[in-house]
Amino acid sequence: MDVTQEIAKRVGKLPPDLQQQVLRFVASLDAAAPQVRPKQADSSGFPNADDEYTPEQRRATDALLAKSDEDIKHGRTHGPFNTAEEMAASIETKIKKLRRATRRSRSAR
Repeated sequence: MDVTQEIAKRVGKLPPDLQQQVLRFVASLDAAAPQVRPKQADSSGFPNADDEYTPEQRRATDALLAKSDEDIKHGRTHGPFNTAEEMAASIETKIKKLRRATRRSRSAR
């Protein structure tokens, strides 16, 4: 959410006449704000991987990427995590579940 949207959301708590004044003021600030655009990098000096992989390696990589895109599309992902600790806790939970499942399958034999 950008600053203008946040201000507009909070302005709703003000009396109607004051709301209009604040919104006009914010609009004037928004119009006067300088537009910052990142410079385009000249990538011609950077190395590329065009000649580092054989066509077979590229096909294998593309197949893996397509498979991962499919997994993402179907929600077969983990996270997002806000901290490394959250990620580690999730991994530990998955390990414990796998161990329990393995023990159950061994005891069923």
